[in-house]
Amino acid sequence: MSNQSLARSLISIAGLVYLFTALSLFLAPSWFFETFGRFPPYNRHYMGDTAAFILPLAVGLLIAARDPARHRLIVGIGAAASLVHMLNHLFDLVVEGHTHGHWLVDFTPLVLFIAALGIPLVSGPRRVPDQAPTS
Repeated sequence: MSNQSLARSLISIAGLVYLFTALSLFLAPSWFFETFGRFPPYNRHYMGDTAAFILPLAVGLLIAARDPARHRLIVGIGAAASLVHMLNHLFDLVVEGHTHGHWLVDFTPLVLFIAALGIPLVSGPRRVPDQAPTS
């Protein structure tokens, strides 16, 4: 698998995960709360607000997956959003003093997700700007 194919695959997976998350938050917020986001109290409105921000990120990543070199900024925004999300979980883990199991379940997948977006961003092909015609 070429670097370009790997980058497309990783970015596509990230976009699909964000799309699944956003649609779940919109269409099945109670299920999402019970299955993934058990942070009481349940608040359907805030879950919908979260979905409203995640959905455009998902769409942007899915568009960027078609040509990662051209859409490095979108991939960078996805990686930055994932990093802030990871730092939020890290804060909760440190402040709440969760067990090692919570570290593995809540924190480790986010680190891998950031790596999945960061690797194509850092090592992907660079797009050479079009040259202006010379006279």
